[in-house]
Amino acid sequence: MRIQDDSHAPQPKLPGKFTLRKATTVMTLSTLSSHLWDFSLRLYRYPGVEPLCLMLQNQWRADVNILFWLRWLETESMAINSTRIQLAEAHIATWNKDAVLPLRKLRMEMKQHYGVSDKAIEDTREAIKAAELQAERVVQIRLEKLGRTWLAGTERQQVVPGSNLAIYAHHLRLPPYLTQEMQQILCAIDKP
Repeated sequence: MRIQDDSHAPQPKLPGKFTLRKATTVMTLSTLSSHLWDFSLRLYRYPGVEPLCLMLQNQWRADVNILFWLRWLETESMAINSTRIQLAEAHIATWNKDAVLPLRKLRMEMKQHYGVSDKAIEDTREAIKAAELQAERVVQIRLEKLGRTWLAGTERQQVVPGSNLAIYAHHLRLPPYLTQEMQQILCAIDKP
């Protein structure tokens, strides 16, 4: 949270010498701490991660936020099962349906219909992309909170890198070669 000081804005005057100063509390996404978000940003920069994630999202309907969350849980020493994956998907489903997916669809349709040569349209598309990323950050904040709730109720133990991803791969019905590729790329660095 941050305090917004409106001291330069016109202030209502009270009788006498007093001025009413208004301070409001503003919570923004940028002020919310999210270890998962930071982890995801670092992981996304590694070679091969972006094309893998886009392929899994577009061809296999994978949720990239779930992928990163599952990998992050491994680094936090929490193994996941298919029931918890389904619970996590349900936990974020409404926000994905109402915010993330419509923004993504609009951004992609604009690129298909208008290309990227018109600066005004491209600026608008970039603004939509920024809103989409903020909506995805909300997803990750919700997933991190859910994961921390589960972590608080269990004893931490060593988790084999890629084991949570293998359960998600099975959930998505990925072929074995793709499961292995996903694990190799996302687990190349144990803790990004």
